[in-house]
Amino acid sequence: LLTVLAGAIAVLPIAAAIFGGAGSVPGTKPAFATAPAGDYLLLGRTGEAEDVIAAAPADASLPPIEIARIPHLPGFASNGAVSPDGTRLALIVADSGSRSQPLASLIVVELETGTVTRLLGGLDYLQRSVWAPDSGSVVVTRSLDEAPGSFTFVRLHLDGALTSLGGADGVAGAFPVGFDNDGRFVAVVIDGSGSALLRDGAMIARISSFITRDWQLSPYGSRVAFI
Repeated sequence: LLTVLAGAIAVLPIAAAIFGGAGSVPGTKPAFATAPAGDYLLLGRTGEAEDVIAAAPADASLPPIEIARIPHLPGFASNGAVSPDGTRLALIVADSGSRSQPLASLIVVELETGTVTRLLGGLDYLQRSVWAPDSGSVVVTRSLDEAPGSFTFVRLHLDGALTSLGGADGVAGAFPVGFDNDGRFVAVVIDGSGSALLRDGAMIARISSFITRDWQLSPYGSRVAFI
């Protein structure tokens, strides 16, 4: 299965650099920094126990360039989002637990070097990560084991710092959606009454009386599309 991972990236032919840090996978190598300048699509090829991340020129002038390989539980697939500046990929990867009760990690791939860093584990698998507008942090949802139905939105900074963006109690699920043009955090919660849209923790609209999914903010953050 070959999928486009949430966006296109534009690169310049710059020198490679290796970025370390907690959780970095050893043996990384320059991956994408030497690619010709241009627009590229970031692709993921799902295998039984690993995903191959590659970049392909939008004009198909070159074959895909392999960037990284991401191990996961057999039979699962990673889902990802490209940072706004096009330099990193955030992935939710089922890498522990079991097939019936998978646990996921937030993993960041440096597209220029192929460096893979695990930022946080023990996450719900059925979610997607959201980049902050400055590409300096990623937001995910963490469920609270000691309080079923309670969730918190966690903002992971690339230097390892962690901050909270609030949460929700007594709901079936809570999901980050993105940031609007004023930098306000937008999320969706699902409960017995359907789906509600939150902005900086306050409900601004009940968007459906049913379960929704695949929420996407418009470029200026003034509208949301969903299934």
